[in-house]
Parts: sequence; structure tokens; C-alpha cells
Amino acid sequence: MLLVTTPDQRFRDANREICYLGEWSRPFPEQDAESAASLPYHWDDRACAANDFDYLRKLFERALAACAAQLNTIHATSYDNRYWRILIGPWLSAFLDISFDRYRCICMARDSGRIDRCEISVLPSYSWVQLRTSDFYSASATDRFSHDLFGRIIRALRPFPFDQQPSTSDPPPPESSKTSSTKARLRDLCVQLAQRAAPHRFIVMTSDVFSWKEKLKLHAHLCALPFISAAPRDYPNAPPSEQLRSALRVSLGNSEFERLVSQLLPEYFPTIYLEGYKRLRTLALELFPKSAKLIVTGAAQTGDEFFKCWTAEQLQTNSKLAIVQHGGLYGTNAWCSHEYNEVHSADRYYSWGWQDQHPAVAPLDAPKLIGIAGKIKPANKGALLMVLNAAPRYSYRHASWPISTQYLSYLADQVKFIEALPRAAAKHLRVRPYPLERGWEAEKRLRARLPDLILCGQQSMYDELNQSRLFIGTCNITTYLEALAANFPTVLFWNPFHWENRPSAAPYFEALRNADILFNDPLRAAAHVDKIWQSPLDWWHSSKVQEARRCFVERFAKCSTDWLSNWVSALKSLAQS
Repeated sequence: MLLVTTPDQRFRDANREICYLGEWSRPFPEQDAESAASLPYHWDDRACAANDFDYLRKLFERALAACAAQLNTIHATSYDNRYWRILIGPWLSAFLDISFDRYRCICMARDSGRIDRCEISVLPSYSWVQLRTSDFYSASATDRFSHDLFGRIIRALRPFPFDQQPSTSDPPPPESSKTSSTKARLRDLCVQLAQRAAPHRFIVMTSDVFSWKEKLKLHAHLCALPFISAAPRDYPNAPPSEQLRSALRVSLGNSEFERLVSQLLPEYFPTIYLEGYKRLRTLALELFPKSAKLIVTGAAQTGDEFFKCWTAEQLQTNSKLAIVQHGGLYGTNAWCSHEYNEVHSADRYYSWGWQDQHPAVAPLDAPKLIGIAGKIKPANKGALLMVLNAAPRYSYRHASWPISTQYLSYLADQVKFIEALPRAAAKHLRVRPYPLERGWEAEKRLRARLPDLILCGQQSMYDELNQSRLFIGTCNITTYLEALAANFPTVLFWNPFHWENRPSAAPYFEALRNADILFNDPLRAAAHVDKIWQSPLDWWHSSKVQEARRCFVERFAKCSTDWLSNWVSALKSLAQS
């Protein structure tokens, strides 16, 4: 059979029996007269997925140490591993997770014994080198990226015969962040004046933690000047250097995958950490204060290369880094690569209430949830608002959520729920899709099964909640935490085999199940909605439901009226530690 690795029609032969590497490579709607076979997905074995997480984290630590040593030699520096963890850790973790996923997919094809041919197309060396981590994330979601990576793996392992075709497309260019508007120039001038007036700060907090209103309150109580970031600008770019990339080559082990990924690493290593590093460092030190006692961020530690470089420098002195949880899933999931990276990078990791064996984790009020009870109120005769999730077709970060093809099972559960709703309730249902299309054409798939489906999403989620009487959550991410924190009537359902909990979180989710807030089965969830939808508040305000909600919110969506004093106390304590 001819193996098809992506939906790219150029690499299919109408005269050959084909086999899809995975459901991501099957076009929608299916174009074949008879549906072709698809290989099973390796992480459908969720025990294997959990074990692979442990393996990949150990490999990450080895790879980080090896890269740190090589980068120190290349750049004539002597930074510790933590410096390089801050700078390259998010990229390195994603690169290993992605490479391992694609490798295991090819192993499944090899081990099936069904494949006798594959057509590949591989660009020249370093063609997929990206400027920065966020560009790598964007590229990895494309068919072209995965087709090329599958091709490189097939060419290296030779698991079955293949034909290599010349490539006819280039990788997407990195997104520009530069702006030259008058407003931006004025902002830069203000930043420069502030840097000169106060080069040494007690705290530098990025804009992704608090709203400006809460940020000003917090800084006033800390007697500290708020940090204003410079206007976005382009990152220093340079073409890949064969000499530097040869010097970056590392040996990560003797297994087939470890030998393979050692070869692949220089082919994908972002230029900003290698060819553009010296300029990155120079600019980063210009854009931020000379020193800061505390550095606090929610998401800049992943995608802001200037911030990451400056922070890594500051941590070589006496600065302390606090990373603040910025969404759901954290603290509840059985495994999560981005949580691992954040917790291991921080001096203090401020969770939304949960605790962990790692000493860096400390519970604190969630900035995102401050005052949420006053922002969201149910409308007695409003809609039933069902909020959907999305997942990329290709795995990119390893966590206990629906991975790759498992998203189709998630969509199937949504269809089951909607079809099971009696007509009286269904006519009030409004479905809010995920705001970004991530490759599965979810809306088209839902429309194909549910042509009368009423979609919403033109307004903010808070506005749509304020026009609704019931929130229906379908995934373990941020939205349901917002609803529960606001004490908004909520019904949840998801597949526990795709959203595994860590043992410490399991009792809290079980309490939600016992209170008929959370369901494993979409049909049971639909039956419950049918029972309570006309007056959800009558059910919602029962003592059993409220107690389960209160305990859950205290653990995973904490936000008290004393949030300001709690934050001031926590930051002062961290500064003195």
C-alpha cells in the first residue's frame, strides 16, 4: 500500500491502494469512492502516552544540558543550564515532543507491514529553520512542515521503499512584529526616559498578568513604578550558518530515536538563539531595566524572546522569577509539558489555588478571575451556551488532552450531546466554536451532521454568557473555571480517558460528578440539561452543588476579595527569600 502522510494531494497515486498515516492526512470530506484505511494513532494507548511523557522529560533535561554546553562554547559564554532553560526551553520541549510524535507515527507504519511505498518531498538542509519559538509553533501546525519532517524521518530510517520528489514550496516566513507608528515611537521615548529615571526596579511585571487597573493598584501598594514595555519590534534575523550548526551537533543517546533527533536538532534550531543571539542579547538589555528584584510574567516566558533573554541574564544575579498560571488545565492534568517547563523555570510558580510536590508551586488568587462574579450574571430566559475547544491536527505539546486524531472523538461527543437534547431545549442552544480553525474544519464537520446548528461567537464570551442561562463546558480548559468562579450555572462533560487527572485533583472532579455538574457521557449530560434547563438556578443553588463548586473553585480557580493584600504579601515574601 502507498502511505499518505498528509492531505497534500500531490503525493497520492490514484492507481494505487493507499493507507493514511493518520486521520489528519485524510481529506474532508473523503474524496475516495471507497474510504481508505488509516493506521492507528500511537498515543491512542494512553498508558503509553503517559510513559512517553516521562521519557521525553528526561530526554529534555539531557538535551538541555548538551545544548547549553555547546551554546556556551559557540557564544564564548559560561551560563548555567537555567539560563538556557529560560531561553531555549520552550522551543526544545516542543521540538522533542513533535519529533517523537512524528517518529512514532512512522514506526507504526513500519510495524504494520502494510506499506510498500511512500512518496516524500524534503527541502534542502536548514530550510525549516525558524527565527523564534513562536514561528516554530506556527510552522509545525502546517501540512508542509509535517510532510517534510515525515520525509526526513523516512529518509533517515528507510523503514520501507520511498520515492523522493523535488519540493515545490517554501516554508512560511516569520511574522513581523515591528511597528513604526507615531504612537509606537512615543511609547519608546517614554520607556527610554523611564529606564534612565529608574534603571533599577523592585519589580518588572509583564502586561499579560493583570489588567492595567489591577496592576496600578498592586504597584501602588508595593511602592513600585510599573514597567511599560517598548513597542514591538522585529527580532534580529540571520541566515543559518553551516559552521555554527555543525558546532551545535550533540549526541543525545544510542536509541534509534535519540540518534535521529540528534541529527534533526541543528536542522530546526531557531536562528535567534544561534546566528542572531549576540544581537538579541544587546537589544534585550537595552529594552529592559538594568536590574529588577522581582520579575513576574504569565506568558512572556514562552514567546517574548527579548524578555526571555533579559530574564535569563537577571537570574544570573539575585533576581527572582515568578511565573503566574495563565489558563486552565494546569494543576489538574496527569501530564503537561508546558506546565513542567514553567514550574522548573520559576523561583515561584503562582497557581490558581492548587499545590504540588514541586517546591516552587504556591497557590495565589488568579489575576484573570478578579471580580469575575460582577462581570457575569445568568439571564433567566437566556440561551444554553455550549463552548467548544479545538486541537491541532498534528501534536505539538504533549499533555493529557485529546491529541491529534483524538479530536475527532471529541467532536463526535459534541454531536451525540446535541442530537440527544430534546427539541424544547435544543432550540435554545447556541454553540460557540473555538475562535481559531486549527486544521480539522470543525465547523464544517459539525454542519455536516447538524445542519440546523446555531453558532455564535461574534461577541466576547462574557457578553454571550450574560445572554445565557446555562454554560455547557466540553473541555478541561480556562472557560469552565471562569464560569465556576462566577458561580454561573454550569454543566460539564468530557471523556476522562482523554482528559486524565493527576491523583491530587481526582477527588475534586469526582465531587463535581457526584453533584451532577460533570459527566463522562455526553448522553447523560444531555439528559441532565433537559431536566434543569428551564430553571437552572433552582438546581444550581442546591447545597450539594454549591459545596462541590466552592471546594473546586478554592482549589483551581481561587480569587478572594483579599486578592490585593495576598499578592502584596506573596511578592514581598519572595523578594526577601
